[in-house]
Amino acid sequence: MFSIYPIAWSVRLFGDSVEGFRMFVVVISVLMLIAFYLAARLRVSAPAALAAMTLLGTNLWVLHFSRTGWENI
Repeated sequence: MFSIYPIAWSVRLFGDSVEGFRMFVVVISVLMLIAFYLAARLRVSAPAALAAMTLLGTNLWVLHFSRTGWENI
């Protein structure tokens, strides 16, 4: 039940629509990519961290499977 509260916040903030429902996953995904870039940047150069972030962002798991869990709850 606690997973419903962030989605309810997203619907309240972005509107009572499918887009508002899915924006929570978009925000979480963007925050994940930013955090991954910052963590990678501590270890490697900026171009390598950007390339790694791009590879993570275009990975099939991130694009499809990580987002379906919230909608299916």
